Amino acid sequence: MSQPSKECMMKKTHVKGLLIIALPLMIQNTLRGLLGSVDKLFVGQLGEQAIAGVGGSNQLFSLFLTIFMAISAGLSILLSQYLGGKKIHKFGKLFSTMLSTGLMIGVLVTVLFRFRGEVFLTWLNISGGALEEATAYFSVIALSTTLLLLSASFSGVFLALKKNTYPMVATFISMGINTMLNAYFIFVLEWGVTGVAYATLISRALEFGILLFLVKGYLRKLNIPFRPGFDPLLFKVLVSISVPMALDGAAWQLAMTVYTRIIFTIGVQEVAVYEILKIFQTITLTAISAMAAANVGIVGAELGGGAFQRAKEKANAGILTAFIVATGLNIIIFTFSREIFSLFNLEETTLNMGLRAVPLVLIIIYTQILNVIFPYILRSGGDTWANLWITIFGFWALQIPLAWLLGIRLEMGIQGVLYSMLVAEGVKGTLFYLRYRQGNWLKNLAREN
Repeated sequence: MSQPSKECMMKKTHVKGLLIIALPLMIQNTLRGLLGSVDKLFVGQLGEQAIAGVGGSNQLFSLFLTIFMAISAGLSILLSQYLGGKKIHKFGKLFSTMLSTGLMIGVLVTVLFRFRGEVFLTWLNISGGALEEATAYFSVIALSTTLLLLSASFSGVFLALKKNTYPMVATFISMGINTMLNAYFIFVLEWGVTGVAYATLISRALEFGILLFLVKGYLRKLNIPFRPGFDPLLFKVLVSISVPMALDGAAWQLAMTVYTRIIFTIGVQEVAVYEILKIFQTITLTAISAMAAANVGIVGAELGGGAFQRAKEKANAGILTAFIVATGLNIIIFTFSREIFSLFNLEETTLNMGLRAVPLVLIIIYTQILNVIFPYILRSGGDTWANLWITIFGFWALQIPLAWLLGIRLEMGIQGVLYSMLVAEGVKGTLFYLRYRQGNWLKNLAREN
């Protein structure tokens, strides 16, 4: 068999292997993304003020959770490499350390959210009816913070173990309960936005309970105790990998928060359109993020075993697969975009504004794929600082200034805001690609730590 034929067969094998491992995580993340979209759909029946208020609340919630989610991502990277290097004892110690950290941060953030939530929401320039809706929603979902953080850690364990079916099942059940409770609380009890918040809180508690039961059982099979603990050396390693990702995520979410403030300054109609357009991005990017996260476990295991060439081959297969999947999803989005917008209680001018923006959003999604798949690959080998600097440059030197200039100063509205996103995402994607080509991510962290 010729060399090109061998390479083609190997690439197909890698793509197939990635899809097998990634499919449960893709379904899980898509369901989780749909969970947020279902919330928006129910909130959408309450009017544009409610859509804007809940959208602002979720953006603020995401900003504060980003730091811990980055630590959870660092956990998956290290756990996958420890498995590849056959270091089960470090696997257990690191999990115990993460459990303690999650509990501590979760309680602190919950208290902060619960008692200072309205102050934070005013930072987004939310006012009037939208602020009332945002405060009612935020005060309830704040109680789910600790559950959400620990659930992310448990999912990170299954991701490292390549057992992604378990989190998928938990999310599927959670989504079903959330949907039923949304309908009951809004249409039967008429609780409005508060009902949507309680439905989210209960569904997150259920997902946490399922994951807790599953992770305890699986760790028992590996003779790894499920208990809080703290290993200073492993915590230091985790922090060294996670801090750049946390700063990267914080820079991104803070930029998105400022971005949301800019859109609120333009108008509530524009915020409503933006929140619905984010559903289209969610449909594609949650699937791609799941593939990228699954690829971290695959590539990380190869790096942990010192197989750098195989790691690179599997990374390339992941990139190819991401674009194929994204193209299929974008075709579906474009086909049904009008039907999706028609599900919301919008004025005719708002509906037309959103439909005009759909083609531009689909183009933006392709640039965002680069900014999902490449950072995950770089992280798998600990090359995390490059992600931070590229993110800061893209958002703060390009996207935010351009959004203000085009959206507010030149009065281009939501179209101007989206053009700023297209430019920034395109530049970032190019920089991430160049960093990937340099190969600094090809490292064996298990051997070094």
